Order: sequence, then structure tokens, then C-alpha cells
Amino acid sequence: PAADEPITFASFLPDVTKAGVVESAGDMSAFAVWGWHTDAGATPTAIFNGERIYRDDPGSPWTYDVPRFWVEGHYDFYALYPYPADGSGVTAACSANGITSITLNSPNADIDLMTATAIRNYPGDGDGAVAFTFDHLLSRVSIQAEAGAGAVQITSLTFSGMYVGGNYNPATASWDFTGRAADGSISLSEGSRPLTVTPGEPVPVLPDLLMIPQTPGSSCTITLTWTLNGTEQDPVTLTVPADPAWTAARHYIYTLKLNDVVDVTLNINVRDWNERNYSITF
Repeated sequence: PAADEPITFASFLPDVTKAGVVESAGDMSAFAVWGWHTDAGATPTAIFNGERIYRDDPGSPWTYDVPRFWVEGHYDFYALYPYPADGSGVTAACSANGITSITLNSPNADIDLMTATAIRNYPGDGDGAVAFTFDHLLSRVSIQAEAGAGAVQITSLTFSGMYVGGNYNPATASWDFTGRAADGSISLSEGSRPLTVTPGEPVPVLPDLLMIPQTPGSSCTITLTWTLNGTEQDPVTLTVPADPAWTAARHYIYTLKLNDVVDVTLNINVRDWNERNYSITF
């Protein structure tokens, strides 16, 4: 039998992931939902097909345009953030068994791609909103600089040679880059140049980047020009090491140490997993 209660939704970000752009579920404004209802012995029937679930502000409840109401049976729900609208850089397909494919194009590495699933049996699983706990599909990558003795200024920096678009297969949790080039390129903005780096705490050079999990290839480099005590130094190009590879929901911090010599220390912080620290000097 049908109920008078509409189907509603809620969202959460687990503590075991580290968000980049979306720091909490309160920052989310819209996501997509697919949903299937299965009656006893019946074929699943789609009741949501990439429906836009949205709210006007963080204090508002989630809503959607045409209410659906609970009907006795089993429900499977699948969610994707961000909502794959035109210009979002995201497209996706879904079946009754789950999201089957996601295509991401993020040249600025600023899309926080996440998915979630939920099941509900009605009646029997209680009332209230269907709760989604989102998991991050991308890696968070930070570039920062640290100065030794002397006055250091970075006059340009480019992080390049990585894939910023690809096709994701949720069934195998793998990315396919067929037909794509590792030609991503992100630079220190003109308004931030020159960037002064003083001895002490490291200084962020680029905003946190949300990268597709991948093994950095030989084309993945950090290139910079800089001055020491007002004197221009030789340009530096450093190849990002292939080990460790970037994996989903982990945070990789690349620290450039600039002094009368240049070296790179790569620190990896894995939150709520085993801590792993790498120190690689070139």
C-alpha cells in the first residue's frame, strides 16, 4: 500500500575522508539521486532518474520538484555529487544495480566528486529521510613552499602533466584515460606573483587540487622560477615521483624547500588510515 509520507533525503560526509572543496555536508547545495522500487517478485521500477536534490541554504531541508511517496517494497538509492548539469564537468549513468559510469572533466581540478548509496524497505526500516554518506572518489593534492635562510620569492610555478579528465567505472573502482592526454596544467595565478616565502611555516602556492587518482607519469612536473635575496635563480623543473600513486580520499602534500640549493620533500598525510610519511630529495 501507498503511504502519505513523501520520500525525503539527508546527506553526510564521513570523518574517514578528507574533503577538498566540500569541507562538510553543510557546503553541499545540490546532488543527483537515482532510485528504484522493487515490489515482491517484481522487476525494479525507476522512481528517480538523476533527480536534482537541492536546498537554498545550509539550514534548509533537502527537496526536489515532484514529490514521490513511499510504497510497500524494497528501495535502492544512488547519489552523485556534484549534480551533473550542463557545464558541471560531470556526466553519469545509472542502473538498478548502481551507478555504472561517471565521466569527469575538471581542468581546474576543483570538482569534489563523490558518490553514496542507501537502501530502504518500506515499511520496516523506520521513518525519516533516506541518509546518504558520501565517499570521495578523488585525491587531494597540495603544493606548498618552504624557505631556508634568505628572502625567497616565487615568480612563477606550474604543476602540469597529469590527467584531469577520465571515465570512472564504479564496479571496478578504476579510471580509464583512453583517448585522453596527460596535459593538465595549473599555475600560480598572476595576482599571486611574486609569492614571498619566509623561513618558518610552509606557504601554500596553489589552492588544494582535487585530482583523479592516478600514478604520476614522467610528464608530471613542477616548474618554477624564483629569486633569492633579490637575485634571479636558475629555473627549476622537478618530476613528480610515481611512488606513491594518488588514491581516492587521501591527501598528498608536495613541499618545495628553497634555499641556496633546491630540494623537494614529499609528505603524505593519510587521515584515519595508517600514517605513511615519505621524504624524497632530488
